[in-house]
Formats: sequence, structure tokens, C-alpha cells
Amino acid sequence: MLDSIVILGGGFAGAATAIKLVEAGYPAGQMTIVEPRTELGRGIAYSTSDLDHLVNGPARMFSLYPADPGHLSRWLANHPDRRGWAGPADGNFDASFPPRCLYGDYVQSELARTGVQHVVDRAVDVLPEGEVLLASGRQLPATRIVLATGLVRNESGFAISDLVRAQGRYIGDPWAASAYDAIDGTDGDVAIIGSSLTMLDILISLEKRGFRGRYFTFSGRGLLVHARREAEAWPAFLRPEALPRTTLALLREIQRERRAIARAGEDWQRLVLSLRPFIEPLWANASDIERRRFTRHLRTFWDLAFHRAVPDSIAWLDRARTQGRYFNVAGRVRRLAPSAEPGVELTWRPRGDAESRSRRFDHVVNAAGYEADWRRLPDTLARNLLARGAVRSHPVGFGIEADAATGAVIGSDGHASRRLFAVGHPLRGAAWEASSVLEQIEGATRVARAVSADRMRDAA
Repeated sequence: MLDSIVILGGGFAGAATAIKLVEAGYPAGQMTIVEPRTELGRGIAYSTSDLDHLVNGPARMFSLYPADPGHLSRWLANHPDRRGWAGPADGNFDASFPPRCLYGDYVQSELARTGVQHVVDRAVDVLPEGEVLLASGRQLPATRIVLATGLVRNESGFAISDLVRAQGRYIGDPWAASAYDAIDGTDGDVAIIGSSLTMLDILISLEKRGFRGRYFTFSGRGLLVHARREAEAWPAFLRPEALPRTTLALLREIQRERRAIARAGEDWQRLVLSLRPFIEPLWANASDIERRRFTRHLRTFWDLAFHRAVPDSIAWLDRARTQGRYFNVAGRVRRLAPSAEPGVELTWRPRGDAESRSRRFDHVVNAAGYEADWRRLPDTLARNLLARGAVRSHPVGFGIEADAATGAVIGSDGHASRRLFAVGHPLRGAAWEASSVLEQIEGATRVARAVSADRMRDAA
């Protein structure tokens, strides 16, 4: 059989993997991306067409080619009026925060140069004989397969009445093209479940549609997304040869440095830049017990620190808060049910309170994030791979087990596969920040290297 690769998923991770495979010398003609969307390279994050939905970092951080950090900036400079975006007022594309739809255009343009084939279909299984089974019934032969399956929305934390869904007052997919058509008035109360970056996009979209009512965000700890500021990395305080192995030890190190930063009158965000090079070894050196402890106690704070919003995006939130139209609630949503008056009765349990409370809202939007546990995914491919033992759920509850250094998937037999690889979100348990853009690019590069090395060994 002709050596061939099938990439399952054509969002950012799948597109980056195809680009890196071609860059590593793999023939594009022997590569196929299976993706049900007609467009490749966008996924959920870069499918938005709103010019005020921005990448959450400067363009110099988002090049597809880390050795050439100015690649994206030059591409933007050559397309300054694309989609109506005028570009940065000062002409500094390196420091600009481009719209996410433009970044999707950039990824698409780089992918198009490879000539990789796109099969518009959905993968439902990987057969032991070496074929990928598609929803259409077609089978694609594959020497190697890459799981780049992206995100699945999370609705597991609360109950939703079927009547609420039928009334159209609950928006489960904030990225759908017609998501906010039901919110046709300029006033009223909107509840948003979640208070991070997706919440910010929802608020921006509604503000631009003329909504002038009130927002109530619900999250377990009541914490809000931070604004990103320009800062240099704080001097490294962790030593590679003596990294903390427990969550408590890491927390103590971070708290000590944060106090030192405060005494020096410096910005705490310098600490984030200092920590970033150590994320992978910290996670790799930790036991599963400590990883679970981290996700239970520190995950929320970690995500808020590392995934910040750019100033232009935060400005929309600040404006609503100044106008007295934004309220942040610390508590977990438990149930959505029809209210006596037209609307949704939202029941939540306030943080630190045993008694639940209820309140009527005109509409509710889900910004609660995405399901990471493969055992809960409502996806036929994931269920079949788990049942077949081709993959096994990561014990921390995020994604599947794999060798983070190569992306090789670990099956039920405990061995790393030479045939099945993963990039991006499926590797969240194997490499904690695997779903971030920079780490997805690095993950795609590692898979490309591993596949190319295997191919050379097979040829020899």
C-alpha cells in the first residue's frame, strides 16, 4: 500500500500538522484531511467573522513558523484592508492584535500552498485493517493517522429543559452564524455561563448588535478574564534540575516570586512569561495525583493568568461595567427551566452557600468552555476508538494518553503507536498547554518529525 497520512480534523491543529508534514518533506499528494466543514484551517476559534474578535496576543507570537516570527506580520502588512480591517494605526504589525478571522485566512493561505487534499466528511472509526471509516460509508486507506479532532462544547455541568431549548432562549453555540438572532431587543437581562475569553466575545457581539441591557456572568469562583499587558519575563526562578514535583511546592514558589514582584513594584504578568518555558517539564515530572490536584485547585487561576484578553477586547467589558450593566456572580449554574413569564429561570448555587437561588433571564448563553474528557464526548469516533482500545482516556480526565514528545497515541496495551498520532486538544492531559496556538504548532512539528523519521526507517 502506498504510504499515506490521513488527518482527522481540519481546524487549526489539522492544518498546522499538514503544513509541518509538507515542510518536513512528506509528499502532499499522499496526505488527506478529513473535515466536515467546507473550509479548512479555522475550526471554532477562527471561524468568527467579527473584526472585533481578536487573537489574544501580538502577531509576532502567532507565526506558523517559529523560526520566522515576522511571517504573520508580513502577511498582514501585505493584506492591510482584507475584510475591512485597516491594520494598526501606527503601522506596527508585529505588535498588532489582528482579528481571528484574518488569522484563519492566514492559516488557509499557507495550507493552500501545500496542495493537501480535503475530503468533506466525518471520520467515525479507525479500522484494525488500516482504513479510516467515514460517516458516508467510504473507507480511506491510511498508513498513519493524526487525530486533530478539536473542541466539543461542554453542557455537562447543568440540566437544561427541553422546553427551554425549544423556545430559543438558550444559546448553546455562541459561534453559530445566527446565534444571537433571538436576542432582537435592546434591553433585558442576559445570563452568560462562564466568565473567560468566550464570555468576552459574546459581550462584544451583543454590544455591536445594539443590545443595551444587562449582563450577568456565572462562574464557580467569580473570577474575570485579565487584560494582557506588555511586559518582559521576570528572571527565571525555577531550576530545570530541581523543579517542584507537587502542586503545593509549585504554588509556594509562585507565591514567593509574586511577593517579590509586588515589593519591586513590577507587573505580576512578568511572572507568566517566566513560567512558560517550564510548563512542559513541570507537567511531565508531576504524578497523576498531583496533576489532578492541580486541575482541581489551581486550574482556574492558571488559565486566567496564561490566557488573557487584549486591551481592545477588555475595553468593551470595561465600558459595560462603567455603565452599570455588567454583574459577575460567583456560583455554579445547576438548572435552566422555563420561567412563569417568557424567559429562562436559571438556578445556581452561590459560592460558599449550601442553598440554591433562582432568577429569571430573558436569554442564557453558554460560555462554559469545552468538554475535555474523552469518556464524555458525544462523538462516534471517540467512542469507537476507546471501545476498540486504540486510545485510552488520560487518567487526569483531559484527552487521551500519548507520548508528548512525538504525539504517538498510547493504546490500551500501554504501548505508543507507530500508526496513530495526536495534535492539540486530545493531548491536554499529556501536555497541559497542548491546546494553545504555540503549543499546537510545536505539537504539529513534533508529529511531522516523528512521522518523517518512521517513513525513512520504513523505506530503509
